Amino acid sequence: MPRTPNACARCGERPPEPGQLLCAQCREEVGPAARDASAAPVDTDLDERRTRWPATMVKPSPVQYHATILVTIAVVLLGLGVWAFLSHRGVGPFEAQVTSRTPYGNSTQSIVVTVTNKGSRGSKATCTFRALDSVETELATVTVLTEPISGHGSIAVTQVFRHLSEEPAGYDTVCT
Repeated sequence: MPRTPNACARCGERPPEPGQLLCAQCREEVGPAARDASAAPVDTDLDERRTRWPATMVKPSPVQYHATILVTIAVVLLGLGVWAFLSHRGVGPFEAQVTSRTPYGNSTQSIVVTVTNKGSRGSKATCTFRALDSVETELATVTVLTEPISGHGSIAVTQVFRHLSEEPAGYDTVCT
């Protein structure tokens, strides 16, 4: 039904008051605010669902749907943040220090690294070991996941570097 210039913007049937776009019934949202839905034919599943909505109940606006979804997403993200904070609290930082190394031979050298968990809770550490030459150019890099380290505890990790082009002058170790 086309809307006439002096008809309600929502229902299109009743005239609104001067300076208003909606009639008094649509503004108050009492009873069915739109045209009679019973006259429309029920052809699709969507049409059938629309007939289940009580005629006297005001339908929520799309803004209400979007706001509900937005609030739900915000609550879930906040919950994930709290969970991540509580589950990782007291873990690390980890300190790694090369304690010994074997003699270089056959393009291979192994090092023993002591990894210390300075936190109060046990956890595994992800450690990156880099073999460096005399000008600190990287010769090889290995990343490993350690065994669980108890709070304020230490473990020794042995790492073998193979296929090195020259003997490493030093090592860089970073554990997180």
